[in-house]
Amino acid sequence: MAFSALQKFALYFFMDVVGIPSPAAVTADLLIVVGACMLAAVYPAGRLSDKVGRKL
Repeated sequence: MAFSALQKFALYFFMDVVGIPSPAAVTADLLIVVGACMLAAVYPAGRLSDKVGRKL
């Protein structure tokens, strides 16, 4: 849900605030970077969760 909200917000932000002529392409690039960062964070977080458990 948050990823979808980020996608919609980023499109209008790049179009209205930044003034980029092709906001869809920039939004796609941004979401690729965000998705890669999410994938890079999920695996270590899962390993840590398996090791620590629900103590945090």
